[in-house]
Amino acid sequence: MTSGAEIIVTDLTDPHPLLDAFRRIGVRLENFEAMERGAIGQETAACFADPFGVLSKHPLRFRRLKRRFNAAGRPVIAWNRDAPWNCAIKPWRKPWIRPLGLIDIYLAHSLQGADAFGTNVHYFPNAADVDAYNLRGATLESLRDPGRYRVDVAFYGSLSPSYPRVGARIAFIAALKDRLRAAGVSMDIRDACPGPEQMNVVQQIEQIQTSRVNLSVGAVCDDRERSWGMPERCFGVPASGGFLLCDHRRHAADTFPADAWSDFRDLEDCVQRIRHFLDHFDETRRRAEVLHAEVMAHHSYRHRAEAILALARDWRRQRS
Repeated sequence: MTSGAEIIVTDLTDPHPLLDAFRRIGVRLENFEAMERGAIGQETAACFADPFGVLSKHPLRFRRLKRRFNAAGRPVIAWNRDAPWNCAIKPWRKPWIRPLGLIDIYLAHSLQGADAFGTNVHYFPNAADVDAYNLRGATLESLRDPGRYRVDVAFYGSLSPSYPRVGARIAFIAALKDRLRAAGVSMDIRDACPGPEQMNVVQQIEQIQTSRVNLSVGAVCDDRERSWGMPERCFGVPASGGFLLCDHRRHAADTFPADAWSDFRDLEDCVQRIRHFLDHFDETRRRAEVLHAEVMAHHSYRHRAEAILALARDWRRQRS
């Protein structure tokens, strides 16, 4: 499908899977600086703004551009994937975003605190970069073979104390390792911070496809409390055919079918859920396959790009 439309990107930079997705559906991309000087034509679909870039760092400058877009009947759309704490935005800048009316359509992977950004708010989850995370030559049938799995439980993510906002994750993983080791459960726990354990995408997928249970614990968007939204691994692991067990995320119920999603509430629940899924391999694979199909059908960056264009069209239709 091609859109025949153009979308303006403020300060997203290549490589970015959303930009690639826009291009693949026929959208031409222009940068923020060029549009400040150029005309906004009828072929322009919207201005897509990074809430952590020009929009929050230079709000008055951005407001002038937004007025030009609105005068041309085009919306400003922003997708926030760092909600609810928005640590990339300086605290003194946050209160200005809504009063200045900088966003026409606010998309967020977590709706906590969404009213601070605008009134036209939509839940908009993360997505899978399916060019990177996919079956990579494996098949769902081959992943049903118990003999291909070398470990019971795997995790790959930032575990360095120097990395912001991962202290709770580090403590949880340490406690979980003690419990699983005592139960004779094998593990492959890797640190994604730069170092000898850092893996490339091919190695990550090899880990996903040879581990019976792949964990998602914590996210860098968590701070004072857990975000309702789900990190990208919740889409990338299923896209690669792996079975995912995630800490409880409120928006999971808004995103995935209940018979495919598997989560836990606390350490004790996590241990019990792991033991259950290790003892019920067929159920584990059935859930993994349903979630894989769901992600591939509805949760790639191409799906997100198409949804953004549809929201822009609806906004223009209502304005007209």
